[in-house]
Amino acid sequence: MPFFQVSKLLLQATLIVSSLTQIQCLNFSYPSFSPADANDFVRLNSSIIDNVIQVSPVTADASGRILYKEPLKLWDKLKGTKSSFTSTFVINIKPQTSPGGEGLAFILTDSTTLPINSAGQWLGIVNQESLASHGVNLSSSEDITARIQYDAKSDKISVFVSLTRTSEQNMGNPVLSTELDLSEHLPQDVFIGFSGSTGEYVQVNAVKSWDFISFETRVKGSVNLVWLWILIPFIVVILLGGFGYLLYRRYKNRMKENDNDELEIEKEIQRSSSAPQKFRLKELKAATEWVWQHHRMGTITDVVDFRLDKDFDKDQAQCILVLGLACCHPNPFERPSMRTALQVLTGEVAAPSVPIEKPAFMWPAMAPNPIAVIREDMDSSISGGQLTATMDLSGR
Repeated sequence: MPFFQVSKLLLQATLIVSSLTQIQCLNFSYPSFSPADANDFVRLNSSIIDNVIQVSPVTADASGRILYKEPLKLWDKLKGTKSSFTSTFVINIKPQTSPGGEGLAFILTDSTTLPINSAGQWLGIVNQESLASHGVNLSSSEDITARIQYDAKSDKISVFVSLTRTSEQNMGNPVLSTELDLSEHLPQDVFIGFSGSTGEYVQVNAVKSWDFISFETRVKGSVNLVWLWILIPFIVVILLGGFGYLLYRRYKNRMKENDNDELEIEKEIQRSSSAPQKFRLKELKAATEWVWQHHRMGTITDVVDFRLDKDFDKDQAQCILVLGLACCHPNPFERPSMRTALQVLTGEVAAPSVPIEKPAFMWPAMAPNPIAVIREDMDSSISGGQLTATMDLSGR
């Protein structure tokens, strides 16, 4: 791939990533909960103790709620969109009496208040007079991982449950799967969180971690213009590497000749308001998980900006997205080197293969076979090509 085409591709990717500042989706990740995280939630009779959320008081006839303070735009009538989401969390419910209390629920609600008389069988969701929220009730005696997926395109909700001490990578078949259009039952803006209660008997209702990912889907038949934003901030790593490569080429070319075309590209990037953005770690993790989901389903190019109207080279897009996933491998020794990444971007070699499922994080990281590393270096040296002058690049 010629250098100018690489530069053009990087510029297009920069413009796509800059659109993340306009998207109104809700994404966050809490591997655990600290006292400082309390400001991120609306707490109603709930607390954060020992790095976990205690949803309801450990007393008889009590109820509690904890909600993320920013609402989710579940659907938008004017834009003609609905939000799909995946909520993954680890809970632990410990009975303090025999039998235990009532239970714990994941909820979507338009109210940040706790209904009166919502203890006991009402789980802090409703009371005898009102039935306005929707939830999934779960109970356990050890750590349980639950995943709730809502596909707004097909109006289908699925619930997956597994013991946390077993594999979380493959949660098997859903324990519940049904067609449900949430826009017919809930308002456009809802709060998400957990509620729990006790009755005559008591238990500890704890949430130990929580990841939430959402993205907008255009409603079929809508005449509104809707943008499907790309959520792959990890490509910033590639952009920064490519941007540094542009500066390097500019310096080398200025020493040899005055290449006005390439200099103009660099100035255009610097003048653009869509220069590489800064992202929070939680946003990067949530976006990366979303792209892994599409990779697992074989629809990775669906994450490309909807405004392009599929007017892009699908093979090139898939190549750069797969390269991005490879650069995010949990084991740093498995990530491609900068030299390999540049060879992929210039079309000298194919994108590295990545597994269908996201690899699990392992510590300590396993170092590669030294013989395999030597063979890779020899193969790269023999290949030659445009990157001969940068063969001293290393690192991952």
